[in-house]
Amino acid sequence: MPHRRPRSFNASPSRPVTRTPVVIEPVERRLLFAAGDLDPSFGVGGVAVPLEADTPGSFTAIDVQVTSDRIYVATSGLRIIALDPAGRLDPTWAGDGTLETGLFSEGDLIVQPDGKVLALARSRDAAGTFVARYNVNGTPDATFGGGDGRTGEVPFFAAGMALAPGGKIVVGGSLLGGRVAVTRFHPDGSVDASLGGDGTVELYYRGTDDFGMFATDVAVHPDDGRIVLVGNMTVPPDEGERFGVDGVVVRLNPDGTPDTTFDGDGRLRRDGGHVDDEITAVTALPAGKLYVAPSTGEQYAFPVRLNADGSDDPTFVPVRFDYAEPRIRDIHVLPDGKVLVTGDSDTPSDDNPSTFMHRYNPDGSIDPTFGGYRFLRPIGAQSDIDPQGRIVAAAPDSQNDFTDGTKVLVARYLTTGGTATTVIQAEHGELAGAQVRRDHAGYTGDGYVDFIGNTGDSATWTVQVNTAGTHAITFRYANGSSDRRVMRLTVTGVRFSPRHVWFNPTGSWNTWRTMTVHVPMATPSRPLFTGFARVKLQAIGRNGPNIDSLTVRRPTPHPPVSREIQAEDGALGGDAFVSTLNGGYTGRGYVDFDRPTGDSLEWVLNSPTARTFRTIIRYANGAAATRSLRLTVNGQVIDSNLTFAPTGSWSNWWGREVTIPLRFGDNTVRLETNGSNGPNIDYVEISLF
Repeated sequence: MPHRRPRSFNASPSRPVTRTPVVIEPVERRLLFAAGDLDPSFGVGGVAVPLEADTPGSFTAIDVQVTSDRIYVATSGLRIIALDPAGRLDPTWAGDGTLETGLFSEGDLIVQPDGKVLALARSRDAAGTFVARYNVNGTPDATFGGGDGRTGEVPFFAAGMALAPGGKIVVGGSLLGGRVAVTRFHPDGSVDASLGGDGTVELYYRGTDDFGMFATDVAVHPDDGRIVLVGNMTVPPDEGERFGVDGVVVRLNPDGTPDTTFDGDGRLRRDGGHVDDEITAVTALPAGKLYVAPSTGEQYAFPVRLNADGSDDPTFVPVRFDYAEPRIRDIHVLPDGKVLVTGDSDTPSDDNPSTFMHRYNPDGSIDPTFGGYRFLRPIGAQSDIDPQGRIVAAAPDSQNDFTDGTKVLVARYLTTGGTATTVIQAEHGELAGAQVRRDHAGYTGDGYVDFIGNTGDSATWTVQVNTAGTHAITFRYANGSSDRRVMRLTVTGVRFSPRHVWFNPTGSWNTWRTMTVHVPMATPSRPLFTGFARVKLQAIGRNGPNIDSLTVRRPTPHPPVSREIQAEDGALGGDAFVSTLNGGYTGRGYVDFDRPTGDSLEWVLNSPTARTFRTIIRYANGAAATRSLRLTVNGQVIDSNLTFAPTGSWSNWWGREVTIPLRFGDNTVRLETNGSNGPNIDYVEISLF
C-alpha cells in the first residue's frame, strides 16, 4: 500500500494554488545529422533499378537479404535477383544476376552462413509449401532435400521461415479451421522428427472465446531453439460490433510442446482495446526476449519488447505513430541495442506514408540521430541490414510512392553521420544525354558529368529533406571556356520556381570552383516525416560546365517538442497530496491519490500548435491489481478508464503511454480517481507526435 497521511492532516490539505500554464516550446540543439540519407554511392542517387517491365504490377518485391558482397531480392514469381554492393546485377549469380526459378514465392529468403540461399516456395501446380536451396552461383543445391534442392511439401499456408541452432530450418504457417503449424527440417533438407515426433506440430486454438489463429510470422531463439509464432485471432463481436481480432504470440519448446514458462501455457493474447489488434512481425533474441509488432485499431503500429515470461518489458516504452492501417514488416535489433522497424500502410495518401522507417533508442524513444528528428518514408517495407550497418530496402508493390509496379527498386540508407551536409558525386545522378567523363584532372569520385548537347542534356539528383528551411546547394564545377555558361535549375518536390543559374569561367577545364544556390525546402504536410527533392540541371543553348559534385547543407534541425512536467507542479484536488515516502521519484516528490473517487491532478499546458501529443506518464503501482484514472483534456473525456498495471512495488516506476489532443494556447489536462485510489504519479513527459 502507498503511504497515506493520518486523517488529522486532512482538514487543510497542502496543494498548489498557482495555475501558471506550462509552456511547451522547442529547444534548439546544435546537433546536425545525416544518418538516414540515401547512400549516393549505391545505384543512382541511392536507388538501384535492377529489373523493369512493360506491364504494371509485373514485379512485387517479397523479401531482401544482404551479405557482405551481395544483395538478394525475391520477387513474385519466384524470381531471385542478386546485386553487388554498388547496386548492379551480379553476373556470377545465374549468369546475369537474375534467377528464374519456375516457382512461386511464399515470402522469405534466408542466406545461410555458408552463402547458400534458402527460399520459401511452392510449385505452380501444387498448393503445398517447401524450402528450396540454391548454391552461391544460383544453381539448385543437389545435396539438399531429395536431390533436387527441395524439401518435401508441408500442407499449410506458410507465414515465414527461420534458422534454428545447428543449421536447422523452421517453417511456420496456418491451416484451415483456425489451426497453426510449424515444421522443422535438418540442414540437409530432411524432416526433423524430433519436433512433435514426425517433424510437424499443429496447434488448434478454437474455443468458446475465440475462433482460431492465423499466423503472420515465425522466429527462433538463437540460443536454445525455442520457436515463436505470431499472428491474430478472430474474436466474437462485442455488443453488436463487427468481429475483431486480437494479437497472439505462441512459444514452443524445441520438441514442439508448449513453453509453459511463457504466459503460463505458451500462448499470449494481446488485446490492445481496439476492434483489431493484430501482430505482424517478431524477432527472437537470446534468453527468451522477444520483439513483436502489434498493429492496434488500424491506426497505430509500434514494436513491443517482451520479457522471457511474456510480460511487457517496462524499460522499453515505444513511440506510436498514427498511420492509416499500418503494418510493421521487419524488426531489426542493432548491435548497440537500437531497434529499426520498416513497414507499410494500406491507404497511402499525401498525409499517410505508404511505407515508413523508424529507429528507436533502447528505451523506446525515437533516435534523434536518424533522419534529423524526422521519420523516413523508404522505398519499401522489406528491409535488411548489411555488415556496415546500412539499411537496404526493396519496393513492395505497385502502391509504393516510388514505382507503378513495373520496376523492382532497391535503396540503401546511411545509418551513421554527424553532419547536416551531404555530398553527392555528380556521376551518381540520373543522366539524360550528359555523360560521365574523366578527361580532365582534379575531379573527385569516379568522374564528372559533361553536358555534351547544347540543349536538353540534364542530370538529376535526389536529395532527402529532413528539415524545413533554406538549403544551400553548392555545385563544384569547371568551365574552361571564356564565357559564363548558363543552366536551368529545377527542384521538384518543394515550392521552387525553375531559374537560370550561371557558372563563371574557371580558367581551365582542370580548375574547379564552386557556385552556391539557396533553395527553400519544406518537409511533407505531416511535419515529422522526411521528404524528397529532385535537383535537376539542364543545358539550355550552350553545353554547360562540367559538374564534379553537389553539396547540400541543411538548416539546423529542431528536435520534436519535448517537456517533462513534474506532478507536484500541478494543481491538486480532493485529498490528493504530494508525498516523498517511497523512493525512486524525480523532482521534489510525487502525487498520491488518497480517495477512490474525487481526487484529481491537473495541469494547464500552453501549446504552440493544435496537434496530437504523445505523453508518457511515469507512475508506480505497488498494489496487486491494475488501477485506473480518468483522463480529460479541456473537459473532454480522452479515456474514462486509463489503466496502470502493477509495477511490483511503490518504489518501482514505469511509463504509461497515452496520446492527447491539444488546441492552440492553454489546455487543461486532468487526471482523477474513478473508483480506485489510482497509482502514484511522478511526472508526465510530453512530446510532439
